[in-house]
Amino acid sequence: MQVSFGGTVIQRRSVGEAAFSETRHDPLTLLARHSHARASFCFVVDGSFREHSSRGTNDHGRHDVIFRPAQAWHADAFSEEGARCFNIEIAEELVADVEVCRVGNQRTIARLMRQTRRELRHSAEAPLVIEGLLYQIIGEAFQRPVDRSPRWIGEVERIVRARFRETLTARAIAEEIGLHPVHVARTFREARGVTIADRIRALRIAEAERLLRHSAMPLAEVALCAGFADQSHFTKSFRRYRGVTPLCYRTGRR
Repeated sequence: MQVSFGGTVIQRRSVGEAAFSETRHDPLTLLARHSHARASFCFVVDGSFREHSSRGTNDHGRHDVIFRPAQAWHADAFSEEGARCFNIEIAEELVADVEVCRVGNQRTIARLMRQTRRELRHSAEAPLVIEGLLYQIIGEAFQRPVDRSPRWIGEVERIVRARFRETLTARAIAEEIGLHPVHVARTFREARGVTIADRIRALRIAEAERLLRHSAMPLAEVALCAGFADQSHFTKSFRRYRGVTPLCYRTGRR
C-alpha cells in the first residue's frame, strides 16, 4: 500500500523538485505497513513513535530525522502524545546516484529541516532559499565524492555575477556546467563559505544600493532592475541585510 504520510495533513506545498508537508498523528494510532512513491525525509517536530521497517524496529522522538528510500515499506505506532512531522519528498533524480545514505550528522540535518520549515512559512524568497536548503540537506545526508579544489567554482561565480538579476537556480547553473545540482550547491558552500542563494542575494542588494545612490528611479523600478520579485520583497530583503528600508537608505545617502 502506498500513502502520502498518513495522519492529518496540516499543510502541503511544492517548491521546485520537492514537496513539503506537515502532518499530525493522533495519540495511540497505528499507520499500517505502507511505502512512499518518492524518497523522503521525515523530521519529528514533536511527539514520538515506533517504526517497524526492513531495517528493524526503531523509536523516533522530537528532532529525529528519518530518511526513507522510495518504495521502502514501514509501519508506525504512535505514542500517547501522538506526533507532528515535517516531511520532504524528493525527486528521484536528486538521489538516483547517491553512494551511501548515512543521515549521519543528525544535529546539522535537524537544524536545516527546522530552517526549511521556518522559511516555508515566512520567507518572501522561499523558492530560492528552499532550493539551497534542500540541496544542503541532501548533501549532508549522503556521501558523495567531493573535489577539494574544483576548477568550476570560478565558472559558477561568473554565471551568478552575470545573471543574478534573473530567476537563477542552482539546478540551472549545474546543468550549464554539466554537474549534479547537489554537488554544485554543497561544494560551492564549502569553497566560498556561503550558498549560491546567499551570493545572489548579496549581488542583488549591492546592485540596489548602487541604483539608490546614483539614480532617481522609483523604488519599484529599483527592485525589478536589481532582480527582486517586487517592491515588497525588495524592501523586506534590504531591511533584513542593511538594517534600514531602501527609502531611508536613499535619504541618508542624500
